[in-house]
Amino acid sequence: MNRAAINRAARCALAVDVYESFMAETETLNELPLAMDLAYLLGAIVRGENVEWNEDQNEHALRILREVYTEAHQVWAHVVIAGAAPCGPDCPGWAVFNEGEGDPDDLGDVQACDECGRYTDDEAADLARAAGYTVEWDEDGSGYYVTAKPAEVAR
Repeated sequence: MNRAAINRAARCALAVDVYESFMAETETLNELPLAMDLAYLLGAIVRGENVEWNEDQNEHALRILREVYTEAHQVWAHVVIAGAAPCGPDCPGWAVFNEGEGDPDDLGDVQACDECGRYTDDEAADLARAAGYTVEWDEDGSGYYVTAKPAEVAR
């Protein structure tokens, strides 16, 4: 199977998972806004696109997604929440900082983005892991730190 077919199959599997999650979380899809949100989301997933939602108009669908999926889940690659990232559209919601401050072996610390405030530090660590970083909790309780960057993990 070629790469495009694999990607398409993965998107279809995600769409089925999202549909089943919505059905498990609701008694009916007769509520028009929810049914429309689901239809648009499933179409976006299958086509490899995204929907742009806002907290007010898409409240019910967003509540279901947040209850079922972590912030690092692939479904969120297909949902853009209007106004969710005041620090910029490319903000992943987390950052590695203090890289190598006086120590070449210091790969940095991980924390949630201070500007957008969308995630907790725990969620930021999960997002960093999803991006390929190896992240661990510091024994002194001061926060998360990077033990390997994505390129180093692949070696």
